[in-house]
Amino acid sequence: MSHQPTLRPGHRLNHALLIERVLGQGGMGTVYLAHDELLDRRVAVKVLDHVPDLETAALKTLLEGRAAARVVHPHVVAVHALGDVGGVPFIEMEYVDGGSLRQHLRGDPPGRALAATWLAQLASALTTAHEAGVVHCDVKPENVMLKKRAQLAKLADFGLARSQTDGRAHEPLSHGTMAYLAPELLHGPPTPASDQFALAVMAVELLAGKRPARPQTDEPPQLPDDLDVPPKARQVLQRARAVQPSQRFGSTAIFVDALLRALGLPHLRGPLVGMPDIDPGNTSKTSSELPVPMLSIALHPLGVAEQILAVLAVLPSGYPGALREALGATPPPDMLAELKRAGQIEGVADDWRWSAPQSRESALRRLSPRQRRQVCARVAMAVETCGQKREATREDATRLYLAARRLRDAARLAQESAATAKTALTRDHHLARAVALLTSQTEPGPWLAALNVRIDWLLACGWLAAARGPLAEAQGVMADAGLAGGDPLRLRLNMAAARLRAATGDPQGAAQGLARIIGQLPANTRAPLRLEMLAAYGAGLTAAGQAEQAWTLLAPHVGHSDAPTPDDAVAALSELRLAAAGALLRLQHADHAALLANQALASAEELGHSLLAARCLLALADVAQLQGQRERQALWLARAAKLLQALGPTELTGAWHLRQADALLTQQQPLAALGHVERAAACFAVLGLTRHDAAITALRSAIGVPTAN
Repeated sequence: MSHQPTLRPGHRLNHALLIERVLGQGGMGTVYLAHDELLDRRVAVKVLDHVPDLETAALKTLLEGRAAARVVHPHVVAVHALGDVGGVPFIEMEYVDGGSLRQHLRGDPPGRALAATWLAQLASALTTAHEAGVVHCDVKPENVMLKKRAQLAKLADFGLARSQTDGRAHEPLSHGTMAYLAPELLHGPPTPASDQFALAVMAVELLAGKRPARPQTDEPPQLPDDLDVPPKARQVLQRARAVQPSQRFGSTAIFVDALLRALGLPHLRGPLVGMPDIDPGNTSKTSSELPVPMLSIALHPLGVAEQILAVLAVLPSGYPGALREALGATPPPDMLAELKRAGQIEGVADDWRWSAPQSRESALRRLSPRQRRQVCARVAMAVETCGQKREATREDATRLYLAARRLRDAARLAQESAATAKTALTRDHHLARAVALLTSQTEPGPWLAALNVRIDWLLACGWLAAARGPLAEAQGVMADAGLAGGDPLRLRLNMAAARLRAATGDPQGAAQGLARIIGQLPANTRAPLRLEMLAAYGAGLTAAGQAEQAWTLLAPHVGHSDAPTPDDAVAALSELRLAAAGALLRLQHADHAALLANQALASAEELGHSLLAARCLLALADVAQLQGQRERQALWLARAAKLLQALGPTELTGAWHLRQADALLTQQQPLAALGHVERAAACFAVLGLTRHDAAITALRSAIGVPTAN
């Protein structure tokens, strides 16, 4: 029997709450708009419908209210209080004036940027819920409310939520909206991965403008054929909607972060600006986990003109549209015209700047130190969004992030600069900057990760002396942090130490060390790291003269593949195939070695890994030499030369000179060959490498150059 009170306009719930009208009805309750006369504000009141008895209604209301109250977040509808009317309990909560996302979707579909902003905000809310031990279990457009002015999304309706603190965390759901229900919920309890699945379905709906079809309840909804997103974004959406929860992303925040990157909207992962209930000094959350409200909230109570001037005071010239992006809204044209008439700004259309740069400080003096940091952070995001993808843009954004004390964002830009650097030395410069920015005694994880990336690059370049310092630093940080033996960062550092040992003359010892590490790898070690370990071990065995053993180790893995395959897995598989090709070369199996080296080369070129591609080309040149194909050998060496010339001095540069000298000597050109031998010797001397001395001596002897005793 249902116990639903009759609530009409003018009905008083208690001494303060007066019903105004019905806001909406759902499967479990009716939501009313009420006026709180005591605090003079509008609130929403939810009363459960279709509840068999008052005891059940009271329990459901209490559980929903408690679950929602545990998740305090700017993108979660706040719960104010619990009460009852006519013996039937109700929840008093925040009133959001823009209606539900479902109502919004019945009109014009949102633009991609707005949809991505909502997804980032909801991911942030769900991350906070999951950290509080709450799984929402009913993520769908009907349960997302929009604020009319700021276009902020707020997660609502925790009626089906499961919380660890109320003893229901492992209870399965009795019902739910099938379109958004993760397959595992048909037979098991919900987990945070279930919310990720539902948000991914909603993401497809926002981006495609329609709900995806779902032929079978135990399968994910199909991606529409007309979904107009990049292939990488389709892969991200497929992974977040995987049937098995373990195949999804590690968290909802990581999923949305990957989706925004794939959509070309990384700026929407930008820093939190203007939410006073989040501590701006709290760096434990990355930008991808933080909401992006309008800047006007942060600069309250400044007027619009003062907000415009504050942004332009720190905005570099040459970024059309950045003022609008930084403010979070289009600045009023009449206000811009008025400021231009007053001689304070100049420009046209979307490109505005100060007309008197020396007076910029006057605009900034109106801001508190915290507001200055927030303005700098938001302008940095706008510069990233509106600027061209080039070094100058990243430098401008980095400077602003540093002024905003957003060290992680500045480090992220340094790593992005490293990924696009033209020379090996420039890449190391950016990686070193990222390490410096992430140095922290309280959060060693990002610091160690950045050190690992730099150490890997130094070793790949053959800069062994330069790698010793960062490796010692990382080992000290690792010891202080007390990382477990199976921690991926610890495993990577141990692998780097073994690679350095092999490069400095002890490949047998390095191989033995790697064998011990691989034998103790935890079962949950990610595939890319496992493949990298095997590749390093196989290369060590080959260098130690055990090519047959190396091939036996690597052969079962050369055909390994995953779909969709992350970039790090593709790179790791390329390393393994290249190591296998090296073993096969030692065993004189040229055809099979050529096949694996070509596969590795194709992947390296697709990923844009110049150094890896150059190593593949040198391996193919060795194959051609073994097969007696001089023209093909010259072709591979020529292609490698172009890559290595752009990268600058590395160990591979010297190795290329040695191969070129050998090829010229075969063509009876001893003088030209000698020139390459001496250039190789000079390169290795600068890098402090001695492991090529025997090859240099042999070539000099073959050319007829006397060697010192």
